[in-house]
Amino acid sequence: MGKSVVDNNTVIPRNIKTLFGKPAVVRTETKIYNELLSAFAQELKPKDTFEWLYVADLAYYRTNIQHLRRIMSQFPEYHCNKNANARLACLLKNHYDMTYVPFFDRSQKEYQQTIKDLDKNDPELAKIKVEYENKITAKADELNEEIEKMTEEVERDSLSYDNQAGSFHSWSADYQAAERALALFEKGYKDAMRDFEEHRYGLGERLREAKMKIIDVEPEKNSSAAAKAAAPIEPQIAAKDEIGSPPQNSTPPDGNPAGTLQADAGDARFNSDAPPLVVE
Repeated sequence: MGKSVVDNNTVIPRNIKTLFGKPAVVRTETKIYNELLSAFAQELKPKDTFEWLYVADLAYYRTNIQHLRRIMSQFPEYHCNKNANARLACLLKNHYDMTYVPFFDRSQKEYQQTIKDLDKNDPELAKIKVEYENKITAKADELNEEIEKMTEEVERDSLSYDNQAGSFHSWSADYQAAERALALFEKGYKDAMRDFEEHRYGLGERLREAKMKIIDVEPEKNSSAAAKAAAPIEPQIAAKDEIGSPPQNSTPPDGNPAGTLQADAGDARFNSDAPPLVVE
């Protein structure tokens, strides 16, 4: 026989089990609750206290959902059987009163009349008594057989559609009340699933990331970054100009920028009457 393998995450931690306390379900559903809790934990693998509490909520709501559904399925049968039992009791009472009560009364009177004139030591007395007891026993056995036949017939017809329709008014109100309770448990189950998902990929993920940032410190990277930040900045050395050449941004003594043409009074190129020089 194969041995079932259970993931370590399905073992409920002791501190978490203390938070759960006793299962808040009907005593008959405790085993189902524990099995659901273990199954959900194996599938979802809770990572923190919040997720464990959500898993417990899922097991609680699902246990009550299944419990209510089983109860609701029994309403028609319960009320049909209840009506059938009432009908059977009425039939048996009428049959007993109409058939066997007169027989027993008559037999008792006949027996008393027969032994009235007999002596207590008369051997005939014992014989008559045995015959009377056998007659009553046979009639009682006949009565039991008829009761069994009537019971089987009533039970066979109790769950017929006719009886279910006839008893509908007696269980429909209870069924509707159970449906309302079932809707609340189903809503709670869906909300717990949504809350679990939002926590795992929302707040829970952020908390785990923050925890990992605190734990996973990389000293090598931090030390190299600190050393780089502490290193002195090397001064930039400007390239030297050739000897005798003025700096590019210097201005000659005449006040004109370097590289500009100097006007000569005798040069026709700079005569105001001469046409402007066009450089192509």
